[in-house]
Amino acid sequence: MQTSQLPASVTKNLDRLSRNFLWGSSFEKKKVPLVKWETVCQEKSNGGMGIRSSASMNTTLFAKLGWELENGDSALWARVLRSKYLNGENFLNSRPIELIPYLEEYSIFKSSCS
Repeated sequence: MQTSQLPASVTKNLDRLSRNFLWGSSFEKKKVPLVKWETVCQEKSNGGMGIRSSASMNTTLFAKLGWELENGDSALWARVLRSKYLNGENFLNSRPIELIPYLEEYSIFKSSCS
């Protein structure tokens, strides 16, 4: 979930599993939810439970990797990517196709690199 943008169908299925667990539903026995899932996903200060949707969590984790790459994380993976693909350039100013070819399709890189 952290290293690639998940398809919407996968995040919907993950959210469905979370909802069923929270409400005590199963394949054999369905229960009626008393609260909308959107309400459950709101912050606690806004009356929700603070549970994040899978899509927002995926985007957050994906952005975290970009942040660590940009801010000089000394982990081996960050050093390898910086030396192989960035060549001293700023991550946020790099074009996705120049950075890592298969990352051009992911929305977080499109929005942060354009």
